[in-house]
Amino acid sequence: MRVYLGVLRLDGRAVDETAVADVARRGLPFRTDGRPDASWRSADGRVHLHAWHNEPHQLDRPLLTSAPDGHGATGWSGYMVQPAGPARSGDVAGVWARLAADEHGLTAETCASGAEVVYHARTADAVVVGNRALLVHLVADAAGPTADLVGLAGVVATGYPVTDRTAFVGVRALAPASRLRADAHEVAVHPLASTDLGTATTADVAERLIASVRPLAGLAEPVRLGLTGGRDSRLILALLHAAGVPVQARTTGAADDPDVVVATQVAAALGTPHHVHPPSGMRHGAIDVDPLERLHAAVRLGEGMLGAYDRVGKVDDVYRPELVPFSGSGGEILRGYFASSMADLDDAVEAERELRARLLVGVRRLNPDLGAAYQEDVAPWLESARQHAGAALEDFYVRQRIARWQGAARSATSTGSLGWRPFLDHHVVATARRVPLPTRTSERLVADVLDRLAPELAGIRFAGQRWAFDRTAPTDPAARAAWEQREPVGGRHGGRAGLDWRTDLNQVREVLREVVLDAPPELWELVDRRRVEGFLGRAGTPSRKDAVQTWHLATVAWALASRFGTEGRAATASRPVHVEPGRPESTAVVRHRPGEVLAAAWRRARQVVRGVRRRVGRVLRP
Repeated sequence: MRVYLGVLRLDGRAVDETAVADVARRGLPFRTDGRPDASWRSADGRVHLHAWHNEPHQLDRPLLTSAPDGHGATGWSGYMVQPAGPARSGDVAGVWARLAADEHGLTAETCASGAEVVYHARTADAVVVGNRALLVHLVADAAGPTADLVGLAGVVATGYPVTDRTAFVGVRALAPASRLRADAHEVAVHPLASTDLGTATTADVAERLIASVRPLAGLAEPVRLGLTGGRDSRLILALLHAAGVPVQARTTGAADDPDVVVATQVAAALGTPHHVHPPSGMRHGAIDVDPLERLHAAVRLGEGMLGAYDRVGKVDDVYRPELVPFSGSGGEILRGYFASSMADLDDAVEAERELRARLLVGVRRLNPDLGAAYQEDVAPWLESARQHAGAALEDFYVRQRIARWQGAARSATSTGSLGWRPFLDHHVVATARRVPLPTRTSERLVADVLDRLAPELAGIRFAGQRWAFDRTAPTDPAARAAWEQREPVGGRHGGRAGLDWRTDLNQVREVLREVVLDAPPELWELVDRRRVEGFLGRAGTPSRKDAVQTWHLATVAWALASRFGTEGRAATASRPVHVEPGRPESTAVVRHRPGEVLAAAWRRARQVVRGVRRRVGRVLRP
């Protein structure tokens, strides 16, 4: 992982490097003494650019590159497919963010997917930019972390931020394909200039995809691909195969899970080594999981802006440059994803209804004042839907679901390896978005690219759903018979896998429930306690959708309780759940560590005291 921080003092004072190091020691998700691994400073000390990392030294990937005249420096987070050299950022392929400093100020740029996020904050004394929101926040506000409850309302509702707000007061995210320039006079944000104009074709997208992985063709060891029975990972495998990149695929699940059945056929058709592993958390039929450990990792790595339902990686992970993992993450960008749910892309009423369903799903559980503030915050998106219909949903998907959700997930996993994401490549995204939206939402683009890259896979069915353009049965008998042969592969549980411990175990739901109900007072400023208790106490087994919502609530509760993972005690949090092979989950035992109840009571008491102090401070603050 590479972390960058730029600071511009507006008050004429030099940057306090001791304070920066202290903040880094508290806020970075890997072990560090806080001192930057590389730095550049202006002659007057008002402009600084610092870099930290947990990677081994790589000659071809310097942390900072000095300007030819020495009066500036540049750092790139993420990865570039080719060296930037003197080229404009808009010409650089890969998944990256660029941060630069010179004698006059700071510059930050994001790629077209925004999946390497840049955060920024401005105070009366300074402008701070960086690719870790907590670090930016703590440098801008030494008294932090101070939660932005309106920003966290989006995480409660959807599992990720839904505007440019973050989890921290005063910190915002830079939109994809944007450039921020800060100097002593102003902070200005503009779109990145692009030389790609006009409508793109299937061939254009396929060419960009091949280019996005071409540097990996010479690897001695195969890259690793998580292969499922769906479209996106199948397309990644076809892409790697066509580019001559050695691949080793793996699928998790039971032998009769649709994903396993289909992935095995796909790998065999392309001659790809393929391994099947038991579902996450399961060993020899038993389930061993730790919801609290997962919550802590999500908060520490995802900074409270990524629901713990999704696995993000390990805190203090060891970086392995030889490990190049792949998945189908982000493939929906080729399908216009959120817009694909619309029957008519020009129907503004349907677009607004669809966006409301996504943004306001949990708003009834928010406190009235926070609910009103949250709805005001997302109102521009609803207005965009009224103005631009389906295009607004596609834009929301890229700016929020890709840039913020995928961005947080990719940043989190980069503590352990460099996550290569062809679907999020700067040129792939820019080119795909020039394909007409109806071509993408019909899935014709993905189907045509797949046929171009790997025609061998044409006869293999999917798990889950058909192509969007193939869902209506033809009336001709011969065509109907061929259509029926393309029926997606099902299993005992339909198109999905079997047991999912995150949603299906009562023991896990009980741990999450306790985390929420033991949350500090700040959570109850955000959500209505009576409604949340009613939601968590529903009789019977809740739906998987409700279980996902519970993970979102628990993530925010844990973020507030652990001050976004900055309290050392939170790192030792553990609440293992063990289920014996073949034992009904309703009778399985949750293992409690000795002294856990007393420790929880002590934490609760301290949280209440902190909440009272925080309220008093707000009243007395001038």
